[in-house]
Amino acid sequence: MGEAVENKSSKGQQPAGPEKFNVEGAFNPDNLDKELNSVPLFMRNLPKPDDLDDNVALAALQSLAYEGTPEEIALNFKEQGNEAFKDKNFRDAIKYYTQALEQNFEDDILRAVIFVNRAASNLELKNYRSAINDCAETLNIDQKNIKALFRSAKACYFLEKLEEAIDCCDIGLKIDPENTALTTLRTRCIARKEELDTMERKRQERREKRQKERKLLAEAIKIRGLKFEVRKPTSANESDDELGDEEGEKLDPWENKSGKQVILDENSGHLAWPVFFLYPEHKESDFVEAFDEATTLGEQISVVLQTPAPWDIGPSSPYYTPNNVDLYFIHRPENGLEDDEILVKVNIQCPLGTALSHPKYQIVNGIPSFIVLQKSGEFREKFLDEYRKRRQRQERSKGK
Repeated sequence: MGEAVENKSSKGQQPAGPEKFNVEGAFNPDNLDKELNSVPLFMRNLPKPDDLDDNVALAALQSLAYEGTPEEIALNFKEQGNEAFKDKNFRDAIKYYTQALEQNFEDDILRAVIFVNRAASNLELKNYRSAINDCAETLNIDQKNIKALFRSAKACYFLEKLEEAIDCCDIGLKIDPENTALTTLRTRCIARKEELDTMERKRQERREKRQKERKLLAEAIKIRGLKFEVRKPTSANESDDELGDEEGEKLDPWENKSGKQVILDENSGHLAWPVFFLYPEHKESDFVEAFDEATTLGEQISVVLQTPAPWDIGPSSPYYTPNNVDLYFIHRPENGLEDDEILVKVNIQCPLGTALSHPKYQIVNGIPSFIVLQKSGEFREKFLDEYRKRRQRQERSKGK
């Protein structure tokens, strides 16, 4: 028996076993995938024009692709397109079909087949308009081409051009009444069309109802003689788009995009307003979503202040109680600025509708607001004193 081969190797020695022998021109095993992809037989993707400069074999095969009659060349590209399609390389398939169509051949039947094949690739890539165009080219040549009618209908379905899709199916079924694919697609198209028609009908009904409500609301507001001011956004996060509703219609002065706006109760004929109560001492606010205009300010503030606010704390809290507050609103003269504003006290026992009808009351951006102050206290005096000074400056300015 021969001696066993020693497989161990020590540091600094060559690895055990026979030495690797590199054949000239052989593939590099460390870069095998890339080198195989340079061989036309093993290529996975359509080569780029620049690849021809560095690959002699590829350039030779490429030149063979253009040998023969125009019909033979077109047929060759068509077959390559079919192979690419089978491999789900749809973009390459389109390139091959396009190269086939670029040939100056006379066979219209072949041309129709290539167009409808390219339409199939465009469908797979969701290039629906391109698919429709390709099918149209086929149908110009062969009006009874079932594949073109089916693929055109399918593309129209995905574009929700449902009437056109149904027309294509109907034409196809006249030619081939037993075609299951066309029958199934037609059923889908009809169902989707009915769904969209129902959605559009409901949208139109909502639009008409909304227009009727806006008209009645506008008449109710006009009767009351209320005054409005629309102030443009001051925040960098807002835009003038806020002045339009969700359907793009321009908002009325009493509307806003917050979704919180005045509504008309058709049964009572009353307006119900969204209202802010502002507490400048604590930089806090309360929001009432639907304040009936027939309800007094006192009744509403009693409900709001029924439960003490978490910020209203102190040795003798709560300080803000229905019997310990006064209400004001801010009046800004027409074309005036913030420094021109004055404070107007409101009778807490008057209904909201009466307060809003005050000659100086302006409803800003569709939401009335009232300032709430304690009946006494240091903050109240400082706050009121600031507005007294503004009024005095205005009077001096008028006297000049």
